[in-house]
Amino acid sequence: MSTPHKWASVIHAWADGKAIQYRFIDSANVWHDYSSNGGGSLTFGHGHIEWRIKPAVVRYRVALYRVLESNMTGTVADEEGARYAERLSSFIRWLTDWQEAEVPA
Repeated sequence: MSTPHKWASVIHAWADGKAIQYRFIDSANVWHDYSSNGGGSLTFGHGHIEWRIKPAVVRYRVALYRVLESNMTGTVADEEGARYAERLSSFIRWLTDWQEAEVPA
């Protein structure tokens, strides 16, 4: 039984049409979207490049509420949820602006 290629999961994801990203190991922790439209070749053999399946991104905002005698927090994930939260009598204020977080594949 042979050992799978180091980037086998990324190669399969790319072949299935999923978005992938790369970064140069010696540079800052900045991931770049790979695009075949850019004219560059897709090479998984360079030791100075790492690959990953592009993670999904979730968007959220944290609200502060007053429920009975306690302060509580809650999150919303879209504008409709934010409008609903602001209409609640328990809503005090937003604790954050809109945030984004990567969700690993």
